[in-house]
Amino acid sequence: MGNLAALSDESFDIIFNPVSTVFVEDLDPVWRECARVLRPNGRLMTGFVNPSFYLFDHEALEESGDLRAVHRLPYSDLESLDEETLSAQLEAQVSLEYSHSWEKQIGGQCRAGLAIADLYEDDWDEKSTGLQGVMPLYAATLAMKLDLPI
Repeated sequence: MGNLAALSDESFDIIFNPVSTVFVEDLDPVWRECARVLRPNGRLMTGFVNPSFYLFDHEALEESGDLRAVHRLPYSDLESLDEETLSAQLEAQVSLEYSHSWEKQIGGQCRAGLAIADLYEDDWDEKSTGLQGVMPLYAATLAMKLDLPI
């Protein structure tokens, strides 16, 4: 995502990026590359995990309903997992996850030359359990590459 060098400048009208930025440590190159390959008036549709999702101990929440903040933000599997869990995850080739602040997720798109045209939060139904019943867990933006300098 952060190196689209094989793609020509201004070669796409739309980029759709589902909630995959959680697997990228640094978002700035992703947004710069998206802006570079989008044509003027092109659109980037991208989803995010709410950064607050990573604050909590999800196992404790599922087991006892105890909502405890246990991690510092921004979250990184590299820094937050214990050594044994991290080693097992790396050996199993499970993707590492990283949280990103709203500033990095939304502001980063703006700094790359994209204008946020819309924002959507995914609010689960009232019957949801765990953290899903407490706050919107996901958001999505529609950003546009303006046909004029910002």
